[in-house]
Amino acid sequence: MTLTLPNEWLAALNDEAVRRGTTPELLALEGVRRVLPLHSTESLSESLLDTLKGHIGVVAGTGEAYSQNCGEKFAEGLANGRKARP
Repeated sequence: MTLTLPNEWLAALNDEAVRRGTTPELLALEGVRRVLPLHSTESLSESLLDTLKGHIGVVAGTGEAYSQNCGEKFAEGLANGRKARP
C-alpha cells in the first residue's frame, strides 16, 4: 500500500524521525499501530536481522559466488539471450 501525505506532514514526519533516530517509515507505522492495534508481537525497534535471527544460516547455498562479476554476467546473459532468438 502506498499513502500520499501532504508535504507539511512529510516534513514533520522526517524531522521527528531524525529527532528520534529512526526512519520516517517506522515512525508512521508506529502511529498507525497506535490507532489500529492488531495484537502484533512484532517490535517496532526490531531490525531485519532481529526478525530473521532464527532463520539465518538455515539454508545451505550452492557455494557459487553470485555477487562477483555481476555486470559481466548480466551482459553475457543479455548477449546469449539475443543470440538464441530467431
